[in-house]
Amino acid sequence: MIFKHTPVGGKDVRRVYYSLPLMTLILIWFNYLNVFLLSLWPKLKNKFVILLSIIILLNIMALPYHSSIIKTQHLKEWYKITPSVITCIKENKISKDKFNLKPKTATFCGVLRSKNF
Repeated sequence: MIFKHTPVGGKDVRRVYYSLPLMTLILIWFNYLNVFLLSLWPKLKNKFVILLSIIILLNIMALPYHSSIIKTQHLKEWYKITPSVITCIKENKISKDKFNLKPKTATFCGVLRSKNF
């Protein structure tokens, strides 16, 4: 997998994608625990809401960090070229050669143009 998808070796990708199955199991377990505890102690509902709100807030606070990873690491070339690709797809009348895209990206643009999104 690492040979075919070189970004998998990146620190940010390993940290996120390799832990997804574990995160899924933890969330399922947390949901069962939540239902069980709320059936025993209904007054815990407010504390669970606060806990979930803190988790959401922490995720929102992490967005600038994720954005910096996208802009500076293995996705930086795609980040820079994305506006050109979007314009290439939207502007059917302009030749895709005028956007200075790599051959594979220009082919991708042509395929999406033909799909009429």
